[in-house]
Amino acid sequence: MSDFRKAYEKIRPAIVGLGISASGEIDILGTGFFYTKQGHIITNRHVFECLLATKANGEVGIARGASAWVIFPHPTDANHAITGMAALPVISAVVPPNPFEGLSAVPDPPLFRNLEPIAAGFPEEADIAILEARLPTDLDFEVPISPVEIRRVGSEFEIGTPVAILGYPGGLSVPTSRGSIVRSLQMTPLLQAGSVAGVLPFPSIPNPEAFVLDMYITPGSSGSPVFLQDGAVIGLVFATRLRSWPLSRVESGVVTTSETEFIGVPNSLGLALPSARFPEGVYKHIRANEAG
Repeated sequence: MSDFRKAYEKIRPAIVGLGISASGEIDILGTGFFYTKQGHIITNRHVFECLLATKANGEVGIARGASAWVIFPHPTDANHAITGMAALPVISAVVPPNPFEGLSAVPDPPLFRNLEPIAAGFPEEADIAILEARLPTDLDFEVPISPVEIRRVGSEFEIGTPVAILGYPGGLSVPTSRGSIVRSLQMTPLLQAGSVAGVLPFPSIPNPEAFVLDMYITPGSSGSPVFLQDGAVIGLVFATRLRSWPLSRVESGVVTTSETEFIGVPNSLGLALPSARFPEGVYKHIRANEAG
């Protein structure tokens, strides 16, 4: 495994767990990361959609308790195992428009030798959303937020390059009352390292749809940054390859396997959106914040 320890320390202050705080519990549904000091976060569109709720009047908006959770060391007390945790309310979001909306599929797809073209269409819409979190103003110290460096890469990226991700692969649940049950609480993002195993749909196209990650990705990792050993972010985790397995039940010592109920089990490959497909507005926002 490549050494990503320095990159880990550089990226960790930017990582947030995105989820809902309700009924005294924290339910982390995905991951995101800061790209400005003003509280702007990149995550997946499907993670953001989990933070929505339908109001009484039928309108859909950000759910009560939708938060970005930040874990950090308290500057005045380093003796506690859990030294700092802030819930930053999610106050707004922007979902980039579908760049293919209103366009027609290619009528005459390119011909390949000895292959008969059967269809032509568009790449999938980018699974990305931009959130804004309200930073705390009532603390006697500053929550350490260090935005990531985003490096725009696409077709020129070399297959086999070592990369890592940082996020909450199993989610995070912190009950207020543990009772007699001993639970292992995930209070910090987890580091996973691997490599870029491939580019979809194939290498060397100008605007690739996805990087294939040779690492085990589970649903909570959605929205995790993909970064290099120098800490530069070059992609956004958005999916995992799943294999369907039939559900089994044990009743009175007898195991029965369902023929109609299945569960998706991650295999060992993940998918990431290349930074070249991040909306142009992200880069304009970064440049504006750097200039300001």
